[in-house]
Amino acid sequence: MYSNKQKGATRSNTQATNEHIINRADMINMIAKKIDAKSYLEIGVQTGKTFRAVNIQNKVGVDPDPKWKDQTDVMGSDQYFDMLEDDDKFDVIFIDGLHHWQQVARDIANSIDHLNEGGVILVDDCAPKQKAYQTRQPSVLHWTGDVWRAWLRYRLRMSEKGWFSCTYDVAFGLGILHKHNEPTEFNEDLKAIMSDSWQCDYEDFESKFDDVLDFRPVESFIDDWQGDENAKS
Repeated sequence: MYSNKQKGATRSNTQATNEHIINRADMINMIAKKIDAKSYLEIGVQTGKTFRAVNIQNKVGVDPDPKWKDQTDVMGSDQYFDMLEDDDKFDVIFIDGLHHWQQVARDIANSIDHLNEGGVILVDDCAPKQKAYQTRQPSVLHWTGDVWRAWLRYRLRMSEKGWFSCTYDVAFGLGILHKHNEPTEFNEDLKAIMSDSWQCDYEDFESKFDDVLDFRPVESFIDDWQGDENAKS
């Protein structure tokens, strides 16, 4: 499906989103085709731009104040997950809700609990290329919040359980998390930043940006996920 050795993206162009090459919905649809996904959950629907373009049979959106309400449960993600039964699971889950690390951490944890075997979790806005982007409150056009703090911690935590993760250079960092036969491994320097991501300085994160995110070019995503095979590697 992909190689742990594929890298090559850099943060040199802090304005580029690469969405002229591929957008979030395209990526979700490519993953869905690869794993033969039948169910999809989107946390943070907003206008429904991505949700409407996803081609998966059974779709559910969750948003406390959506502009797009078709197939969307109007509530916060904590409330939604509390309502689910243990066996309510999804093949693909896209997390793009409240961009505060505490909420993102809960969304990732709950998504892991409700992911089908062989499923994939995507997390948006994991790679703020400028410090101004990652403030707690929206202050710039390319606001990501501090999603990266939760993403780094779960990259480390789930690698210890045999999961693979990386971050693609699309929009402002699209993280991918799923079980794989080649779980991600980290050296001690990266582990130190990731385990302390709740409180580490942006400058520490920035100094290891490409490595701590496993930041990959958009072309790498296409290579990793393109294809018609349904079998999971």
